[in-house]
Amino acid sequence: MTGHGGKVAVADYDGASPSATDKYLLARVTEWSINPTTTESAWADSDSAGYTNRVGGRKDCTGTLSGVMDKTYKQYKNLLFNVDTSDPNNNDIVEVILWEDGHETTPNEYWFFPRVLITGFSMTFDIDNRTEVRWTANFAADGIFYRPAQDNIPTVTYSGYAVGSPT
Repeated sequence: MTGHGGKVAVADYDGASPSATDKYLLARVTEWSINPTTTESAWADSDSAGYTNRVGGRKDCTGTLSGVMDKTYKQYKNLLFNVDTSDPNNNDIVEVILWEDGHETTPNEYWFFPRVLITGFSMTFDIDNRTEVRWTANFAADGIFYRPAQDNIPTVTYSGYAVGSPT
């Protein structure tokens, strides 16, 4: 599942609701993708007539964000090296909102991750021009996540988000 033309918002996670200065839209995102999965238990018994029964188990989701580097709002400032000295379990954890179309008037068309662990960040450089060209961040959900139009999805908008990090 991918989002082209959508928006990506992130917020530092420190165990409390993010304040306005902790929230920002990632600059120059070109694409995001997610891979929601579920584990399964499979078995056969006398009631299954030789067929396999299955039941879903743990849900998980991994994903990738990518874009073009922005010299003013470097994306790794938004996503990486978030060190929480009060609770090491919050290191490199951010809140992520992925809008499928970037259109705020349809608020149910987004994926919401209250906590994701940034598992990797890579950059590509143009050596001749000495500039960063592309970046990619990999993430994995840490706990619950919400799919678009899910009944109990928290309502979020990106109107309160600044573009890029304030620092």
